[in-house]
Formats: sequence, structure tokens, C-alpha cells
Amino acid sequence: MSPVAAILIIEDDADNRQMLASVVAIMGYDILAAESGEQALRMLAQRTDVALVVSDIRLPGMDGLSFGEVMRKRHPSIKVAYVTGDDAAAEEAIQKGAVAMLKPYDFSVLTRVIVEALGHQSP
Repeated sequence: MSPVAAILIIEDDADNRQMLASVVAIMGYDILAAESGEQALRMLAQRTDVALVVSDIRLPGMDGLSFGEVMRKRHPSIKVAYVTGDDAAAEEAIQKGAVAMLKPYDFSVLTRVIVEALGHQSP
């Protein structure tokens, strides 16, 4: 049996971060959670098992899109999907070729995005 892929969730709102982590954990993935892009980059530097990052776009400090640009340079094999409550930010991410979902979360869409991004069914 292959090791369980880890998913890193970046969300500055503690309640949303916990809710997302709980839902993704139910899918069988190992969960890491960060409240900022900077914290997430430090976590990624210490882990080799992260397959996907689910990041809010609007974050304090480094925003999600900036995080994604830095992450792709440092960790090109890791996929990223964005979540946001801002229609314009979602459109900007999509125009750059990213996967973006709008809040409030539709968990069936979140599940499909995770499965498609990782190229297989959940563990």
C-alpha cells in the first residue's frame, strides 16, 4: 500500500481552516494546516509527502497567488487549488490557469478538485 498523500491547507480564518481540515481528513488524507503563505512555505521545506495545497487567495502578508508562484519554483511537483470568497480573485486565478473554488465551500466540488488534482481516488 502506498503512503497516504498529505494535503496542506492555507486559511487565515481559524474556523474555516478547521472545517476544511476536518472534511479533507475524512477523505483519508494526512492534513497540514497553515494560517499564512509564509508559514506554509516553512512547512513545505520540512515535508516531502505534500501532494496538494488548498489555499485561500486573500491572506495576510503573502497572498495565495504569490504563495503559489513561490511554491511552484521551490516544489514544482506539488499541485495547488485556491479557494476564495472574492469573485474577481477567483477569476484572476482561473485566468492564470489555476483551479479556484468560491466560498462558501461546496464540499462535493472540493472533493472532486482534490481527486482530480491528485489524479486518483481518495485513499
